[in-house]
Amino acid sequence: MNENAILVVSIDGFVSSYSGVGALIRNFFGSYDRLSAAIPSLVRCDLYGACPDLRRSEGFSEELMSRTKATCESFGGRLMYLDTLADHRSTKEEWSAPNSFPLEGIDSHSAMLMQWEAMSCAAATLAIMLGDVYRRVLVIAHEIPFASLSRRLQYHDSVIVLHVPHAFGVQTSGKYGEVIRRYEYQEFPRVYRSGYVAYINDFSKEILLKSYSAPEGCLVRLRNGILKRDVKPITDAELYSLGVPDEVPIVFAWGRGDPTKNFHATINFVEALNNRDDRKVHLLLLAPPNEGDDDYVATLRQSAERNPDITILTTHDSELPLAALQSPRVIAAVFASLLELAPLVALEALRYRHANLRILYLDAPYYDAFSGQAGCRKFSVAEREEMLAAFDSVNLAADFSSEASLPGDFISNYAEDLCSFITKKFVNY
Repeated sequence: MNENAILVVSIDGFVSSYSGVGALIRNFFGSYDRLSAAIPSLVRCDLYGACPDLRRSEGFSEELMSRTKATCESFGGRLMYLDTLADHRSTKEEWSAPNSFPLEGIDSHSAMLMQWEAMSCAAATLAIMLGDVYRRVLVIAHEIPFASLSRRLQYHDSVIVLHVPHAFGVQTSGKYGEVIRRYEYQEFPRVYRSGYVAYINDFSKEILLKSYSAPEGCLVRLRNGILKRDVKPITDAELYSLGVPDEVPIVFAWGRGDPTKNFHATINFVEALNNRDDRKVHLLLLAPPNEGDDDYVATLRQSAERNPDITILTTHDSELPLAALQSPRVIAAVFASLLELAPLVALEALRYRHANLRILYLDAPYYDAFSGQAGCRKFSVAEREEMLAAFDSVNLAADFSSEASLPGDFISNYAEDLCSFITKKFVNY
C-alpha cells in the first residue's frame, strides 16, 4: 500500500459512458498506465473510483466496469459504489430527481438537491475512511452534484478536494438554472476555503472568475482532451445499412438528444440547402436519448419520418462519429448547441475529420477550438440563412492548402496539468 490515495468520484464513466463527463472518466482510467508513466508522483498513490451502482441500468457496460476495476486494482485501489436515493436504473435518475423518490409532496428540484446531498454524503464517507489509512487523499470530484464535498471534508486535514465542474448554472435558464445557481453560490465559497476548483478550458476559467468570484489561488488547470483511437472510416455499405442512400453527400451532427443541442437548426439548414441546390445532401444525425430528453428525441424522429433526406440514429455509439468524420462523403459537420462548456465533440471533429470536411459552428465561446482552423466557419445565429452563408464561404482549395493544427490529446493535457497539481499541492505537501 502506498502512503497516498487518489479517489475519483463521478456519476458516469466508470460502468457507463453516455456523457462528456463519462468520456473523460473513461479516458482517465483507460489511460492511467500511460498517465502514471508520465507523472512519476502517481506511482506513490493508490487509485480508487466511486460511482452509483448502475449494474441494473440500461446503460451499464460490463466490459467498462471490468476495465475500471482492473485499473483500480492494478494500482493498489478498487472501484466502490455510492449509495443514492435513486434505484440505480439510469444515470438520468442519478443526475436529477429519481422517479422512485420515496417522499410524497417533494417537488422535483428539492428532490434533485436531496439526491445530490445523499451522493456527496456517501462520497465523503468513503474519503474519510481512506483518510484513516492513508497519509493524504486527493478527491477529484466531477460535476455539480459533488460540489458540497469540500463542506463535508473541511475538518479532515488529510483529504484534499479538487472539484471539477463541467457545466454551470449561469449558463442555464429557467427554474432549473436558478436552483443550480443557488446551490453553486452556496457551495463554491466553501470549496475556495478548503479545496480547489479545476477549469477545463479558458471559457470555464472566465466563468469561475467573473460569475463565481473564484480566487486565482484555488483554480487548477485541468484541460479536456481526447484519446487517439484507431477507428476506420465508415464504408458506403455501412452507411447504407444505417439508412443513408448511396452516393448522396452527407451532413453530419451528433450529441445527446436534448433540446439544448439545437438539432432542429441543423435540420432546417439541410432542408434549406436541398431546396436551394440541385444536388441533394442527406443529414445523418446521431442523437441518443441517454441522459437527454425522450420527448425531444421523439420530435427528431418525426422530422425524419416526414423527410426522406434525414436519418436519425438514437442508439449510443461512441465510434460512429469518429468513423463518419473520416468518410469523404461527409461534406460538413454542424455544431449548433446552445449550451456547452468544453465540448469533446469539437476536439473529435478536429482530430478525426478528413482533409476537405467543412465545420459549421455557432459563434459561442465554448466552440473556440474551431477559431482560425481550416475549413471552419461560424454563424452568429442558428438560422438557415446564416448557416447557408457559412457553408458557402468555405473555399476547400484555399482553406486546406496547409495542414490544420490538432487539439492537444488527453494524455498530454492531463500529464502536464495533473502532474503540476499533484506535485505542488498533494504528494510533496
